[in-house]
This record gives sequence, structure tokens and C-alpha cells, in this order.
Amino acid sequence: MLEKELEEQTARAERAEEELAYTAGLEAAAQYNLKQRTAELRQCEDELWQRTSELQQCKVKLRQLEHRLAECLLRNAQLQLKEAAAPEARHTAELESKQGKCD
Repeated sequence: MLEKELEEQTARAERAEEELAYTAGLEAAAQYNLKQRTAELRQCEDELWQRTSELQQCKVKLRQLEHRLAECLLRNAQLQLKEAAAPEARHTAELESKQGKCD
């Protein structure tokens, strides 16, 4: 009877050791996966930081281009006003010169 109990306890101990080894293997695999995922996450964070930096640079460049466009539009409007006023100015000058001759 003692021998049978000893065999059962030995069998239970062997199963417990197998389960422990299996659990240790699962834990090692989980640790490996965690390290892999952590490395991937860090890489994604680095890429996100780089893209964010590039986006900020693009925003600055866009603001500069918008400013240059506004300056060009203003100059264009000023030239158009000047061109529109030119015939009027010539006509006024002609009238003034004719009046000067009449005096």
C-alpha cells in the first residue's frame, strides 16, 4: 500500500514538474513576445516623432508660401490699380496742359 501511494505521489510530482516546465516555457515565450512588441512600439514611436517633425516643417513652409502669395497678390492688385489709374492720369495731364496753353 505504501508503495502504491509512493507511485501515485511520484506520478503527481512528475506531472507537476511537466506542468511547471510547460508554464515556464509559456512564460519565456510571453517574455520574448513582450520584448518584441516593446521594440516594435519604440520603433513606431520614433517614426511618429519623425513624421511629426516633418509635419511641423511642412506647416512652417506652408505659412511662408502663404505669406509670399499674399505679398504677390497685394503687388498684383497695386499694379492693376496703377494701370487702371494711368489712362485717367494721362487724360488729366493732357487737360491741364491744354488749360495752361489757353491762359
